[in-house]
Amino acid sequence: MVKELLARARLEAERSSAAVRVAAKLRIARLESATDRSAARVTLEMAIQEISSLPTADREAFLDQARNTAAAVAPTLLRELPHGKVHGHLQRFSTGTLVSIMLSHGHTEEAIAFLLSHDEPSSFPFGFVGNVLQRTSNPEQRLRLVRSAIESWRIAPAQEFLWVFKIHWSALPEEEARAVLREIVQQELDQPDSPANAGYDDGKLRFTSRRAHTLFEVLHVLRRLEPGLAEEFIALQPELAMGASRYPNGWETIWQEIEDARRRRVETGETCGGGFVMSGDPRDRGYVMALHRASQDGNFAPVLDEALNQYADDASPEHPNQAPKEFWPSTVRFRNILFAAGKRIGEAAGVHLAAITDKDLRLLAGIELAAALAGLPEMPSMQRQYRPGWRRTPGAPGQPSAWQRRWPPERYASAGATIFGVRVRCPKCNWLPVEQDQWSCRCQHRWNTFATHGRCPQCEYQWQMTACMSCGQSSPHEDWYLPT
Repeated sequence: MVKELLARARLEAERSSAAVRVAAKLRIARLESATDRSAARVTLEMAIQEISSLPTADREAFLDQARNTAAAVAPTLLRELPHGKVHGHLQRFSTGTLVSIMLSHGHTEEAIAFLLSHDEPSSFPFGFVGNVLQRTSNPEQRLRLVRSAIESWRIAPAQEFLWVFKIHWSALPEEEARAVLREIVQQELDQPDSPANAGYDDGKLRFTSRRAHTLFEVLHVLRRLEPGLAEEFIALQPELAMGASRYPNGWETIWQEIEDARRRRVETGETCGGGFVMSGDPRDRGYVMALHRASQDGNFAPVLDEALNQYADDASPEHPNQAPKEFWPSTVRFRNILFAAGKRIGEAAGVHLAAITDKDLRLLAGIELAAALAGLPEMPSMQRQYRPGWRRTPGAPGQPSAWQRRWPPERYASAGATIFGVRVRCPKCNWLPVEQDQWSCRCQHRWNTFATHGRCPQCEYQWQMTACMSCGQSSPHEDWYLPT
C-alpha cells in the first residue's frame, strides 16, 4: 500500500498549486528515504528549487520545512540552506528540532557533526545535547560535545546549559569540570538574585530564589569537586540548606530515588498509568485528548469530526485562513490523525482518507499515512493562521472562540478616505487606511506608507507594492491613490 500511496502522491502533487506541490514533495522526499535515499535527495532538491518561486511572505516558512526534511533525508544539505530568521530561545528550539529529527531518522553521526560545527553560540541547542550524548559511548566524542556546549555558553550564556553540565560534567577531566563549575557559580553570584518557582517532593520543597535553585542544581558537583564551597553555600542559603537536607546530593539524589522507584515497580510487576505531555495552544487540548484516545482504542471517527470542523473554519468563505494550506491547523490535524491511524490499525486506516473532502489536504494526509506504514517516525508540523482584517475573540465559558472584524464597516468605501492630503483606498477590497495605521519596512522601521508616498523615511527604500491590512493582498502603491 505504501507504493500505491507514494505513486498517487507523486501524480497528484504535479497537478497541484505551487505551494501544495512544494509541501507534498518535501513530505514525499522523506517517505522515499525509507527505501531510496538517493531518490529522496533528488526530490528534496527539486522542492528546494521550487521554494524560490513562492511568494516572498511564504518562503521562510517553507525553508523551515525544507530544513526539517533535510535533517531527515540528507543532513549534509543543511549547510547549503539559509538559517531561519528566529532568534533567542526560538532559534535554539529550531536548531534543536533539527538535531532531534536527525536522531529519530538514524543520523547520529551527522547530529554529532552538526553540533560540533555549529558556529552560532546564540542558537546552540543546549536542551538537545543530552539526546546526542545518550547515542554515543565514544569518550572522545562525548568530551568534544560537552566542550562545544561550554564554549557556546561562555559566549552566549543560557540557563539551559545547566542541564548539560549537571548531567554530563563527568565527561570532562576533573580540573576542567571544576573550572566550569566555578564559572557557573561566579556568574550566579555576580548577578542580582531574582524570583524562582521550582518545587520538588510533591511541592514540599520549594525554591523562590533563583540563586539558591541554581546552586541546588549543581550541588552534587559541588559536593564532589568543591566540598568546602558546598558547605559554605548551604550555611548561607536557607532554601539550599532545606534542599540539601531532603536531597543530600541534589539532583543526583533525585535521580537515584526515581531509579529506585522504577526498579521496585519492575520487581513487583507494577505498572504506571501512562500519560503524555501536551504543548502548544491550550485551545487544542480537546483535539489532543481525542487523538490520544483514538490512538489507544482505534476509533478515529470522533477526532476526524473535530478536524473537519477545523477545516470548515480554515476554509470559511467569510474569513478564510490565507496562510498556505501546508500550515493550516486542519492540515496538521489530518496528518496527525492519519499517521496515528496508520500506526494503530495499519492499512485499514486508508478508509479515513475519504473523509477529507479537500483534495490538497487529502494528498498531504495520504503521504503521512504512507510514512506511518513505512515505519518512519512522525515529523513536527507548523501551524499558521493568517486572516487579515479579522481577529479571534475568546468565547463564553465552554464555548469556542470566534472571529470578528478588526475594522468597522465604515472603514470600507470605494470613494476612498483623505489622509495626509491624498485620497486612498485598497484597490482590492476598498479598505480605508487612517493616519494611525502603520506598515513595516524591510529595515524594521514602522510608519504610515501614505505619509511619504511609499518611501521609508529611515532607509529611503521606495516600495512599489503595498499590502492591505484587511484583505492581505498586495497592489501597486500607485493604485491606492484616487483623484483628489
